[in-house]
Amino acid sequence: MVAFASCRMRRKKLKSILKKNCLGHIPAIDVSLHTGMRAGGKFSMKSNQIEWEQRILSIPKTKNGHARHIPLNAIALAALRDLQKRNGRSPWVFLNRLEGKLCGARDWFEPAVEKAGLADYT
Repeated sequence: MVAFASCRMRRKKLKSILKKNCLGHIPAIDVSLHTGMRAGGKFSMKSNQIEWEQRILSIPKTKNGHARHIPLNAIALAALRDLQKRNGRSPWVFLNRLEGKLCGARDWFEPAVEKAGLADYT
């Protein structure tokens, strides 16, 4: 139980830093934490892969070459809806500041982890 509480505190600390410095990336963290997706799958996700009514995210080809269907809980679904509203008609779920496909999180995630003082947080 202590490990779970510690993990939750670390997530809260990270989200607090992101709220101050990178508010637009909170949905990316929520999708990561509540789906277990790898960064590559997450940042290559397209809007048409989300089955809103069924609350399922379908990844046609994972790193292992197989399709994956991920159930979406309320937090992940809310994050994806927020992104959908922001992104308009873009086919990509995660956009960079030039409204193109976001390729990664190194420029905002790693500095936030460092500011939060979280060693070995991935």
